[in-house]
Amino acid sequence: MAKQTLGPSILSFKGRRGRGRFPAPFTVLLILLLFGCRGNDNPTLPSLPADVTNVSNDKTFSIAPAAAASGNQVYVAWADQGNAQTFDIFLSRSANGGTDFDSPLNISQTNDSSLNPRIALSGNTVYVVWEEFISAKNESDILFRKGEDQGGTWVWTPPLSEPGMNLSASATPCKNETDQTTPAPCPSQFPDIAVDGNRIFVAWAEENDYEFKILGAATDFVIINSDIQMAVSQDSGTTFTSPINVSGSNKKICGGVAAPTPSVSPALAAANGRLYLAWEDCLSQASAGKFGKVVFRRFDDSGNVTPPTQDPITLSDPFKSSSRPNLAAQGDQVYAAWEEFFVGERPAGVPCTTADVLFNTSSQRGADFSTAAGPVAVNLSNTRCGFNASSAKVAASGPFVYVAWQDNSPDNLGISLRRSVNNGTDFGNREDLSRTSGSAGTPALAPVGSLLYAFWEDSTLGNLEILFARR
Repeated sequence: MAKQTLGPSILSFKGRRGRGRFPAPFTVLLILLLFGCRGNDNPTLPSLPADVTNVSNDKTFSIAPAAAASGNQVYVAWADQGNAQTFDIFLSRSANGGTDFDSPLNISQTNDSSLNPRIALSGNTVYVVWEEFISAKNESDILFRKGEDQGGTWVWTPPLSEPGMNLSASATPCKNETDQTTPAPCPSQFPDIAVDGNRIFVAWAEENDYEFKILGAATDFVIINSDIQMAVSQDSGTTFTSPINVSGSNKKICGGVAAPTPSVSPALAAANGRLYLAWEDCLSQASAGKFGKVVFRRFDDSGNVTPPTQDPITLSDPFKSSSRPNLAAQGDQVYAAWEEFFVGERPAGVPCTTADVLFNTSSQRGADFSTAAGPVAVNLSNTRCGFNASSAKVAASGPFVYVAWQDNSPDNLGISLRRSVNNGTDFGNREDLSRTSGSAGTPALAPVGSLLYAFWEDSTLGNLEILFARR
C-alpha cells in the first residue's frame, strides 16, 4: 500500500434499443455539450450564486459527479478531461460539511480514458469504482480503488502508482458478430457500488454479444446481449469474487420467451444486511412494439450472491419505455426512481413525447414490489408535453428522501428537487436545486438527515464544471 495525502474508452453511449457508438474524444465532448446537460447557456459567463461552490475549478470538461457523505465528511468524484484528450477520475473531500474542499486528487492516473465514477463510504474508508478503456485490450473494464484515512494520511489500495483493481476481467467468452475470426473484447460499462458493513458490492453491464453496423459515415455499435455482472467483497475491498451474472440467463420477463436482450444501467443499494439491484432491460424488444423496462431484484440476507434462478420483477409501466433506474435504501425501506418515456397525442392527432421521473417505495425490504396490492409508482416531475425530465437520482437519510433530476421544461430549467420527510409517503413542491443560469445536469446527492449535499455538472462559467450546494 502507498500513502497519499488528499489535499490542498471505449467511449460509448447507448440508445433505447441497445445501440451505442465509439466516437472520437472530440465527438464525445460535443455530445456532452449538446446533450449531456439541460438548459440554456448564458454567453456572458456570469458568476455563480453565493451559495454555490465550484469544486472542479479547472477550466476544462468536468462531468458525471458521484457523491457520498457521513457527518461533516463529504466526498465527490467525477470524470475530468484535465489538460489531455482523455478523462481521469478525480476525488475531492470536504471535512467541514462543504465549507471548503481539498484540492482534487487524480485517482485513476492512466493514459486511457476513465469515466462514470461511483463512490461509497464506510467509516473512514472511501470506495471508488469507474469504467476505464484499456487500450492494450481494446475494451473497457471496471476498476476499483479504496482510500483509508489513517490519522490524516491517506492509504490507497491499490496504491496510486498502480492501476486500479480490475473487477470485470473474466474468462467468459464474448462474441463480435461482425468479426468472428478473432477473440472479441468484452466491454464493461455503467458501474455502481453499494456498501453494507465490510461487504462491498459492485455491479456493471457487460456486453457479450454485439455487432458493428456501418450507417453512412458513422459506425453503430449494436448490443445483441449484455448481462449485469457483480463482484462481491466480504473483506472491505481487499479481495473480490469473480464476476457473477445477476441479471439471469433466461430473461423471460421481456416477453415470455427466453431471448438475448441488452441489460444495462445497474443500480445498487444495501441496508440492514439486504442487497437490492435494479437495471434497465428488454431494450431489444422495442422494435417489436414492446418497451424497455426497469426491473428489480433483491438478494437474501446470507451475504452470498449467487446466479439467480428466477426472473426479476418489473417496476415500470409496461406501456411506456423506461430507463436509468436509481436506488436508495434505509432500514427496511427501499426507494426507486427512474425515467419513463411516452409518446401520446395532445391534442388528438398531434404527437406528444414526454419523459417523466417516476418514484416508488417499499416498506417491506422490496418484497411488496411484486404483490398485486403493492405500492404504486408516483410521477414526481409531471413534465409538460414535449419536454423531458431525466437522470433521476434518489437518496435517503433517516425519514428524509430526496429525488433530483435534470429538467428542460422552460419553467423548470436546470436541476429539480423534491423532498419527503416521511419515508417517501408524500413529497413537497418542486425546488430549483441548481439556481444557476447555465446548463445543469447529472445530479449527485449525499444527504445527512435533513441536510442535503448536492453536486451537478454545469456550464454557467463557460465550460462544464462540478458545482456544489447545501440544500
